[in-house]
Amino acid sequence: MKKIKLSFSRFLSGFKLDKASPFFLIYLFLFLYMPPILSFNIVIPLAMVGIVYLVTKFKNIRKYMNQFRQTGFWKICLLIVCGFLYLAVTLPLHGFQLRSAYPAFLISILNVVCLFFIFVFALLHHYDLTDIINMLLLVSLVQCLLSVLTVLIPSLRQMFIQLYLSRGYSSVYTWLDWRLFGFSNELLFSMPIVQSFLALCALFFTFNRSYWYALFLPFLLFSSMMNARIGIVIFGIGFLVLLFFQIQRGNREKNSVLLKSIGIFAGFGVIACALMCWLIPQTGEWFLSMFRDVFELSKGNRTGFFEYMFERNGMTLPTGKDLLLGTGSFVLGGSEGVSSDCGFINDLWLGGLFYAAVMWGSMVLQLRLCFRKRKTFNTYLSVMLFITFLIANFKGPFFTENEMFVLNGILSLFILKDIKLGEEKGNVGIGEN
Repeated sequence: MKKIKLSFSRFLSGFKLDKASPFFLIYLFLFLYMPPILSFNIVIPLAMVGIVYLVTKFKNIRKYMNQFRQTGFWKICLLIVCGFLYLAVTLPLHGFQLRSAYPAFLISILNVVCLFFIFVFALLHHYDLTDIINMLLLVSLVQCLLSVLTVLIPSLRQMFIQLYLSRGYSSVYTWLDWRLFGFSNELLFSMPIVQSFLALCALFFTFNRSYWYALFLPFLLFSSMMNARIGIVIFGIGFLVLLFFQIQRGNREKNSVLLKSIGIFAGFGVIACALMCWLIPQTGEWFLSMFRDVFELSKGNRTGFFEYMFERNGMTLPTGKDLLLGTGSFVLGGSEGVSSDCGFINDLWLGGLFYAAVMWGSMVLQLRLCFRKRKTFNTYLSVMLFITFLIANFKGPFFTENEMFVLNGILSLFILKDIKLGEEKGNVGIGEN
């Protein structure tokens, strides 16, 4: 019993709860999930807060900017900003007013300001990549709590839905009774992806730091599964990649624990599905239909998701000049006479080949900068960020105001910071977790 208490104490100490700033945790939550509590995007006041904070550190701002530059993260930012500036230039050519580029500038400029603030704050408080992930796990529990509360308190869920509608969200929020549990910007797309990705981080730490991290898994997966099935797909793929990484590291004891845990997590999955079916039968039926769709696909039949994505939801590409320059708009909902949720298709319709090449290239560059040959946590994260981009941008637009785009920026920045520090110390950072 004493050993368990000691282990739990060390687990809690890893979160630096005595040093974690409540202000910083609130900032992380608002920046990551962007809940629609204001009539305008919450990133705007968050960027203003960041600027005010940075002004107070003006004497050392050159030093911080130099450290930010040394990470190489600016190269990724430059590509993304160039992509959005290209939209700002070409949108008027397609007959759109310049204010149509507002979301693009919001993402490319203000997000960079917020990320730089987080970077500086982390430097001053000596937070590393592990600390940032621990804090992201803590704030993700708030989203998990909101998911649970909206299941148990229907009136709270309805209050959130009315808030979504008053902020101009789609009318789908009025009838989608079996989803919409939580409070986030993209509750039906990127929030579940974020929860599943953070669950993968907790899973990695479970096998390489402390088994107590497993406590995060049921809550994060529940929050993800209740809103979108894509989250569990990413978690499943991430689990297989993690299994490969663990086996490659050759630690027999940990590998044995990992293999035994497959059965345990499978059992948790069955229990979670059973609870879902019991609490909200309609949600459980919707979630389990995913497996039926996969089974039908194996027999050559496209049903459910696959029928929607490949038959009703077309994959038509623009042609001629539109393929080169784009049309300046998404085709979500059929605005160009075609309809597709696929982010890759929408990128081509929005900005053409140049825009698509720049934006997709930013993710390839990120993988190249973050990836290291040694089988480390940094390597695992960089691979999974790229895989998640491929899956997410197939299911819907990735380069928009969404939670996974923000999480991708936070993690890639601190991976590069960790790599830079590791190079200065002659090692690979926290990769030996």
